[in-house]
Amino acid sequence: MSFNIVSEAELEGLRGIRNQNMRHTCSLESKVYTPDDGGGGQDTWTPYATNVPCSLTPLSGTDFPRGAALTPETNFQLSLPYGQPVSADDRAVVSGDTNGTPWTVTIGLTFIASPKAFQIETLCFGTDKAEERQA
Repeated sequence: MSFNIVSEAELEGLRGIRNQNMRHTCSLESKVYTPDDGGGGQDTWTPYATNVPCSLTPLSGTDFPRGAALTPETNFQLSLPYGQPVSADDRAVVSGDTNGTPWTVTIGLTFIASPKAFQIETLCFGTDKAEERQA
């Protein structure tokens, strides 16, 4: 016996409201290894979804020593429309603006919450590590 507190129609309505409140957009990219003629190769990032509505929330930040300098790293929560395919090995290139000033941040995704836990949105977590910023 199923005990649904919210009907599927109500869930769809809540998802629509949540999607309207996603004020950023992103491209979702997967890493692809491309071999070269010399026996080596390199990883490149290939977009598989573009202009995806999203909402980005910073959670915490830290400065890590790297050589003689400090490298900032920020942890983020990324909300995507419910059912958006995404993997914890992907990265998201998120664009938005703050008070009319455009910005872009690249986040390496590390965790995707269970769709059973959050039935209104797809919830992801990741970090803007320096190596993720490289194209």
